[in-house]
Amino acid sequence: MNPEQQRQQYEAFQQSLMREHQQAMIREQIIRREQESIMTPSQKQFVPEFPIYQIEKQVQKEKCQCLKNFCETLCCTQVFYLLIILGQCVTIFILLATSDFKK
Repeated sequence: MNPEQQRQQYEAFQQSLMREHQQAMIREQIIRREQESIMTPSQKQFVPEFPIYQIEKQVQKEKCQCLKNFCETLCCTQVFYLLIILGQCVTIFILLATSDFKK
């Protein structure tokens, strides 16, 4: 595969991941609305402010650089591709929706 084909493949993959990311954000909003609609007002005060699909910055810069280099070889997992797409070093956490807000 020549560099131009690689670049096109990479860009197409980036775009598909961005679509997936946007769909995940929309799904999260729907889940949150559904959860809140069945909660009592006292339960609602325990709902955390941060999103279920949370992106947290990665502190270890060496590790980040390593992941970026790995991504550029076009053999990444989705999480590693998101590191490049978002233009910064991040770790993706998907916080599972839970009905236990008492903690």
